[in-house]
Amino acid sequence: MLKNKKTVYFCQECGYESAKWMGQCPACKAWNTFVEETVSSKKSSSGNIKTTQKKTEPVVLKDISLSSDERQSCGIGELDRVLGGGIVPGSLVLVGGDPGIGKSTLLSILMGLEKADEGTVSGMEHQKISAIFQENRLFENLDAVTNIHITTGKTKEEITGFLKKMELDDIAGKPVSEYSGGMKRRVAIARALLAEYDILIMDEPLQGLDAETKEKVATVIKMQTAGKTVLFVTHDEKEAEFFEAECMNLRKKEADQHSKCVVCLFFLTVHFRLIA
Repeated sequence: MLKNKKTVYFCQECGYESAKWMGQCPACKAWNTFVEETVSSKKSSSGNIKTTQKKTEPVVLKDISLSSDERQSCGIGELDRVLGGGIVPGSLVLVGGDPGIGKSTLLSILMGLEKADEGTVSGMEHQKISAIFQENRLFENLDAVTNIHITTGKTKEEITGFLKKMELDDIAGKPVSEYSGGMKRRVAIARALLAEYDILIMDEPLQGLDAETKEKVATVIKMQTAGKTVLFVTHDEKEAEFFEAECMNLRKKEADQHSKCVVCLFFLTVHFRLIA
């Protein structure tokens, strides 16, 4: 594994990255907002993802104050317990685990797209949810702008401006059927990010992207979701590090006599039966 570190500067207002300190951010035009950070570029089997290690200053114990974050219950008791009482608005939670353990199924249950054989989900009814599924789910005969407009209601100017960040503006008017797999994936990501939502759910959002594109898109996602509540699934530990996510691992035990799926979250156990 190769590991290189360098110092970069980030705008605290919009997340713009620069190799040197700047008085005014060229992206958001704010003044004196750049902070110095150390970035590690780690090479993994799925490509390079930069992870940021922020410099911190020592704090005197008497100056430390405790605060209680407001949490949103997801309706699954043990899941709420694992998350310290529920999901913290503005937090990013990684749902990890072996392939086939039920990560995607759990997200589908939370979205109301699937039902558990036992148990209920409450507290999510009035939440606006946007999702990036494993499948792109695009209208192949329509172009990227129309695909996104149908779901989000955003104007053509807003959509094309965002597609430029995803490096898709030059083909935005062509039918999606003419796009490569990576291009389609970026359209699906842009659609979810431009939608109005309280919670964003991402299921393997960066799959199918080459290393260079993955890094660029991951940066856009991180900037766009700053301060938003996000649940996402990935098998890449480097992605979890990059997004600075709170990690939650699912582990399956042997099925009992009632064939229930037993999932352990941070050593706490959730008993619910999943529909096959």
